[in-house]
Amino acid sequence: MNMYYCVKCKSVSDTDKCPACGSWQTRTPEADDICLLAERPYIQASMLAGFLDRKGIPYMVQSRSLKPQGPTMGIRAIYVSYDRLAEAQAAEVELFAADETVQPAGAIQDGDPAGVLSMPEPLSDSDIYGLEKMSREELKEYRNRLTATLREMKKREETIRDVMDEIDFMLEE
Repeated sequence: MNMYYCVKCKSVSDTDKCPACGSWQTRTPEADDICLLAERPYIQASMLAGFLDRKGIPYMVQSRSLKPQGPTMGIRAIYVSYDRLAEAQAAEVELFAADETVQPAGAIQDGDPAGVLSMPEPLSDSDIYGLEKMSREELKEYRNRLTATLREMKKREETIRDVMDEIDFMLEE
C-alpha cells in the first residue's frame, strides 16, 4: 500500500489527498519526515509523551491552542519521525487501550479543554455477575487491571487538582 505525507499538516495517510486538511500537497514519506502522531488534551499528551520516553521514541510537542491558556490547558500536537511512526502509533494504542475513560484523538470535548472530566461508568450487577464466570487466572488479570486503573485515577485526581489551581489562578488575574 502506498503511503502519502502531507507537506502542509504533516499527516500520513494512504490517499494522495490529505484526509486531515484536504491538501493535495502530498508525497512519498521519507524516514526523517516529522509526522503528526496525535492531537490530545494537555493531560493525555503528557501521558503519551512520558510513555514515548519510556519506549525510547523521540518526539516533539507543539501547543495547538488558539488563545493563550495556562500550562495545563489546551491541545497539544505530538510529532514523531516517519521511521518511528508505526512504533509510536502502537505505543499510543497500548497506552490508551486499557483506559476506556480516555477519549481518542479528535474526540475532545469543547467543555473539557484539559480532557479530565470523563469518568468510567459504575459497575452494574451484570458486570459483577460476569466475574463469577471468570477463571482464576482471568480474575487475577482483571484484578491487576483494576489496580492499575485505580492508580491512574489517583494520578488523574492530582491532575484535576492542578487544573483547578490553574483555573483559580486565571480567575484571580
